[in-house]
This record gives sequence, structure tokens and C-alpha cells, in this order.
Amino acid sequence: MKQYLLFFLLFLYGCNPIRKDKDLKWKTIEIGDFLFDFPSDFKLVKDKGVDSNVGRVVGDSLVFNYDFGYYSSQLTKTPKDCLDSNLITYHAGEKFTKPGIIYDKNNWPKVRLLKLRQATIHDSTLGQGCDYVAICEYKKQKFDYPIFLAVETKNKIFIIDTLDNIYRKIVYPQKYEPNNVIGVHVHKLTGYNQNINNYLGLTLTAATVSREQQELVLQIIGTMRAKPVN
Repeated sequence: MKQYLLFFLLFLYGCNPIRKDKDLKWKTIEIGDFLFDFPSDFKLVKDKGVDSNVGRVVGDSLVFNYDFGYYSSQLTKTPKDCLDSNLITYHAGEKFTKPGIIYDKNNWPKVRLLKLRQATIHDSTLGQGCDYVAICEYKKQKFDYPIFLAVETKNKIFIIDTLDNIYRKIVYPQKYEPNNVIGVHVHKLTGYNQNINNYLGLTLTAATVSREQQELVLQIIGTMRAKPVN
């Protein structure tokens, strides 16, 4: 595990987003269990959700969408999510399945992950354009298994950290393009529900149309903190 944990850490950034502009007038808006500061022209608009608290925070030229509940999206998968050892060994086992056999967890081919490395130009014959290579073993036979990261994952920057016992995941594009979606998912580490098998979380996203708006979104996201408990 230690041999490929390093690759995971390359994608985890514990830095703060851009600090808010002191020249703007700001106000605090409460969304679920969290507080954010928005420029004074923004207002909260609540919508009707099925199993969560949903709505929008609307400004003069920018709109945020939010979803607060146990089923809120955790946004784009990180490279760490895609390189989960259980997923790798499961998918690698597919090459050893046989037609006509019904498989379940008991008879699925048992593959071991020995090592994970980044792909090189020499791996072109293994998987054209693959991002990683998993060195696996099945019935004492070693083999290389190509791993392809989704384009959406490769084009994103991820900031994942904890602030005051709150898990925070920020996702934004590496390169600016109109209508880029920037988002944050947060949940209290104490808010896990065993019956639902998930955390009570908030996801806040915005589609930006200018570089200035992208910077503003990151400023707003950076003001997140927990709502005080009465």
C-alpha cells in the first residue's frame, strides 16, 4: 500500500481558497448547518426537494445551487477515488471471468494488487493513453492492468482538507473556460448516520462565465464555517 499511497497524496491540497475582497460589501447567508459570506446583492431562494434541502443563492449575474442532505453530491471523483484498490482488483478480475457462469462476491476471480505506478510511454501497447498501471496477481500469475482516469477528473484541481472538524472538498477546473462549474462539498465529521451510511452534507456549486466570477466563487467558498450551535 505504501508504494502507491504517494500517488494519492499528490492530489490532496491543504490550502485555503482566495481570501474575500475587502472592497465588497458582504453579508452572511445560512445554508443548512453552514454559513457563507456573499456580496450584498445575493439572496437565498429555497426550492422544494424530495429528500434534501435544496435551493439557490442568486446574485445580479451569478447563481449558486445548493443541496443539503444525506444524498448531496460529493462532486467529481478525485484520482484517489479512481485508484481505490478494491475497484482496481474487481475490474481486473473481469478478464478472468468465463461465459455461462453467474458470478457473485464468493466466486468472483480473486485478484491481488501488488503495486501501482504512473504510466509511461512504454505502456502504449498495454493501454493507449492509460494514466496508471496496476501490477496485479491472479493465481500466482502477475499481469499489468491499465487504468484510465476520466477526463473530468484529470482536468480538475482538488482541495481536500478539514476545518474545525468539517470535511471540505473544493473542485475547480485547471484551465479557465466559460461556464466552468466550481463547487464545494462539506460535512461535519460528527454527522455520520449509520442507518443511511452517509454524512449529512452540503454541496454548493456555481457555473461561472468570467475569470472574475471564478475568483469570486472561490472567495465565497473560502468563507465557509459551521453555524453556531445554540
